[in-house]
Amino acid sequence: MSSCHAFREALSASLDDELRPLERAALDGHLADCVSCRSHAAEVQRLHRMTRVTPADAVPDLTHAILTTHRASTRSTAADTADWRRWALAVLGLTIAVLSLPSLLVGDASTSIHLSRELAAWEVALSASLLLAAWQPRRAEGVFPLAGVVVVILFVTAIADAAAGDTRVITEAHHVLELAAVGILFSLSRSHSSPRSAAPAAV
Repeated sequence: MSSCHAFREALSASLDDELRPLERAALDGHLADCVSCRSHAAEVQRLHRMTRVTPADAVPDLTHAILTTHRASTRSTAADTADWRRWALAVLGLTIAVLSLPSLLVGDASTSIHLSRELAAWEVALSASLLLAAWQPRRAEGVFPLAGVVVVILFVTAIADAAAGDTRVITEAHHVLELAAVGILFSLSRSHSSPRSAAPAAV
């Protein structure tokens, strides 16, 4: 029986593929001669299969939920494409760019060509940011802060300069377009703002 005990330990190791070839051959030889160990081996193998092979967990049918989510996402994408605010930003962005080109290329007679080109560069940068938001609305949230600050400062200083007689109102009228564009940009950024991740729960 002492030898049977050693072979039964070897049987347990064989189920985990831990026996070397010679040990496996010795175990097979013992099982061929020992009825008791063969019976024990059959029971151990049966229990081993029961613990290794279990029924798969039931999986709910998610087809309807997935298709519903997909249809909603498709409708949302179509609505984004048709959003009038995107078209308005595109038109305003192109308009601002066109109005800025003369100052950028040839300068402005009322100031130095260097200063005129620097101011025009800001206008072109604003135009590019509006066109980017029109193309990819999810970027509106990131574009709005800088564009908003630049436009508000330009608008306020334009009013102050016009009131002081340092410039004519007609020459500063284009700032109204920029202010309208920033208002639309703000509305678009609120609609396409990225969801804030919830704070991790305290442990």
